[in-house]
Amino acid sequence: MRLKIFTVIITIFLTSGTIFLGVPPAGAVDPQTVPVSELEDELTAIEKELTDLEKEIDVLLEDLVDPRITSLSVFFAAQNIRGQVPVLLQVQLDGAPLTSREITEADRLVLVRGGAIEVHSGITEPVSQNLAVECILSSKELPEGVSSTGKEIFKFEPVRARANFIEITLSEEFINKTPVLKLGARHWSKEP
Repeated sequence: MRLKIFTVIITIFLTSGTIFLGVPPAGAVDPQTVPVSELEDELTAIEKELTDLEKEIDVLLEDLVDPRITSLSVFFAAQNIRGQVPVLLQVQLDGAPLTSREITEADRLVLVRGGAIEVHSGITEPVSQNLAVECILSSKELPEGVSSTGKEIFKFEPVRARANFIEITLSEEFINKTPVLKLGARHWSKEP
């Protein structure tokens, strides 16, 4: 037992040679040479980092104690579309493909009657995200028979531990008596 205590004491003396030898450890800075403002800035940065870590820990503990899923459902609706029929809807979330949905005849009947079709249902992270949407349409009036709305990007932030919904709407507007197809989106959430 005495040998063990003696070994521990020797280890402490050897590892903390700065106490007995008076030599500062490598990389140590003399506090008298560092301005107080730099120390205050460092302290502020450390406090901010600790606050951020505390927030992360709170979220992780909340998930551990009461896991809640942030869900996301995406719907598609069409309004006042004449002469062109949606055939494909492509949706990306933060640059990664989310869904690519071919619009069936049954889907078109729902759209014509003013309804909306669900194109995606899943879970997501409760952080700010970008939803990129492109709709491909077919038309007998166009020589190539197919047109695109182009890609529109919508920013939204899912609410944590809630059911989140996004409705993508394709509508036709007239600008200088010329029909123009536009994509719009709205986001809402509710308690599951």
